[in-house]
Amino acid sequence: MLIRNKDLVVTEVDKNKGGIGISKTTHVTDIEGLCKKGRLYGQMELAPGSSVGSHVHVGDFEIYYVLEGEAEATDDGEVKMVYPGDVLITHEGHEHSIKNVGTVPFKWMALILYA
Repeated sequence: MLIRNKDLVVTEVDKNKGGIGISKTTHVTDIEGLCKKGRLYGQMELAPGSSVGSHVHVGDFEIYYVLEGEAEATDDGEVKMVYPGDVLITHEGHEHSIKNVGTVPFKWMALILYA
Protein backbone atom coordinates (compact mmCIF):
# COMPACT_ATOMS: atom_id res chain seq x y z
CA MET A 1 0.00 0.00 0.00
CA LEU A 2 1.28 3.46 -0.90
CA ILE A 3 -0.13 6.66 0.51
CA ARG A 4 0.98 9.77 -1.36
CA ASN A 5 1.93 12.88 0.56
CA LYS A 6 -0.89 14.81 -1.16
CA ASP A 7 -3.39 12.30 0.29
CA LEU A 8 -2.29 12.57 3.93
CA VAL A 9 -4.88 14.01 6.30
CA VAL A 10 -3.77 17.05 8.30
CA THR A 11 -5.71 18.13 11.39
CA GLU A 12 -5.30 21.05 13.74
CA VAL A 13 -6.54 21.10 17.34
CA ASP A 14 -6.80 24.29 19.39
CA LYS A 15 -5.83 23.83 23.05
CA ASN A 16 -5.11 20.09 22.61
CA LYS A 17 -5.77 18.30 25.92
CA GLY A 18 -6.10 21.72 27.56
CA GLY A 19 -2.78 22.98 26.22
CA ILE A 20 -1.87 26.32 24.66
CA GLY A 21 -2.18 27.21 20.98
CA ILE A 22 -2.70 24.86 18.05
CA SER A 23 -1.22 21.39 17.57
CA LYS A 24 -0.96 20.16 14.00
CA THR A 25 -1.00 16.46 13.06
CA THR A 26 -0.11 15.00 9.69
CA HIS A 27 -1.66 11.52 9.87
CA VAL A 28 0.76 9.03 8.31
CA THR A 29 -1.95 6.39 8.25
CA ASP A 30 -5.37 5.70 9.70
CA ILE A 31 -6.63 2.99 12.07
CA GLU A 32 -6.97 0.55 9.17
CA GLY A 33 -3.32 1.15 8.26
CA LEU A 34 -2.41 0.35 11.87
CA CYS A 35 -4.30 -2.95 11.52
CA LYS A 36 -6.67 -1.72 14.25
CA LYS A 37 -3.84 -2.09 16.79
CA GLY A 38 -3.61 1.63 17.48
CA ARG A 39 -5.27 4.98 16.93
CA LEU A 40 -2.52 7.31 15.73
CA TYR A 41 0.68 7.40 13.77
CA GLY A 42 1.50 10.91 12.74
CA GLN A 43 3.91 13.79 12.59
CA MET A 44 2.99 16.35 15.23
CA GLU A 45 3.95 20.01 15.30
CA LEU A 46 3.75 22.79 17.88
CA ALA A 47 4.59 26.44 17.25
CA PRO A 48 6.87 28.17 19.78
CA GLY A 49 5.01 28.61 23.07
CA SER A 50 2.32 26.05 22.18
CA SER A 51 1.67 22.86 24.13
CA VAL A 52 -0.30 19.65 24.47
CA GLY A 53 -1.78 19.63 27.96
CA SER A 54 -1.32 16.97 30.60
CA HIS A 55 -3.29 13.76 30.06
CA VAL A 56 -3.30 10.14 31.19
CA HIS A 57 -3.25 7.26 28.71
CA VAL A 58 -6.08 4.80 29.35
CA GLY A 59 -6.26 1.68 27.19
CA ASP A 60 -3.29 2.75 25.08
CA PHE A 61 0.31 3.96 25.24
CA GLU A 62 2.29 6.51 23.25
CA ILE A 63 5.78 6.71 21.79
CA TYR A 64 7.31 10.04 20.68
CA TYR A 65 10.36 10.34 18.45
CA VAL A 66 11.62 13.93 18.37
CA LEU A 67 12.47 15.27 14.90
CA GLU A 68 13.12 19.02 15.28
CA GLY A 69 13.27 21.73 17.92
CA GLU A 70 13.32 21.51 21.68
CA ALA A 71 10.55 21.06 24.20
CA GLU A 72 9.80 20.68 27.86
CA ALA A 73 8.19 17.29 28.47
CA THR A 74 6.47 16.42 31.71
CA ASP A 75 6.45 12.69 32.37
CA ASP A 76 4.48 11.63 35.48
CA GLY A 77 5.25 15.03 37.02
CA GLU A 78 8.97 15.01 36.18
CA VAL A 79 10.03 17.81 33.79
CA LYS A 80 12.66 16.96 31.17
CA MET A 81 14.06 18.81 28.16
CA VAL A 82 13.85 16.85 24.89
CA TYR A 83 15.81 17.30 21.67
CA PRO A 84 16.00 15.75 18.17
CA GLY A 85 16.63 12.00 18.35
CA ASP A 86 15.15 11.63 21.84
CA VAL A 87 12.39 9.09 22.47
CA LEU A 88 9.61 9.45 25.05
CA ILE A 89 7.39 6.53 26.02
CA THR A 90 4.22 6.99 28.05
CA HIS A 91 2.77 3.67 29.15
CA GLU A 92 -0.89 2.99 29.90
CA GLY A 93 -1.98 4.64 33.13
CA HIS A 94 0.78 7.25 33.01
CA GLU A 95 0.54 10.99 32.43
CA HIS A 96 2.44 13.37 30.17
CA SER A 97 2.44 16.76 28.45
CA ILE A 98 4.75 18.67 26.12
CA LYS A 99 5.48 22.36 25.50
CA ASN A 100 7.57 23.97 22.78
CA VAL A 101 10.02 26.21 24.67
CA GLY A 102 12.21 26.87 21.63
CA THR A 103 12.15 29.50 18.90
CA VAL A 104 11.31 27.17 15.98
CA PRO A 105 8.45 24.69 15.45
CA PHE A 106 8.78 21.53 17.55
CA LYS A 107 8.14 18.39 15.47
CA TRP A 108 7.89 14.75 16.48
CA MET A 109 6.47 11.44 15.35
CA ALA A 110 3.73 10.09 17.61
CA LEU A 111 2.57 6.48 17.68
CA ILE A 112 -0.38 5.51 19.90
CA LEU A 113 -1.04 1.79 20.18
CA TYR A 114 -3.67 -0.04 22.21
CA ALA A 115 -2.38 -1.58 25.44
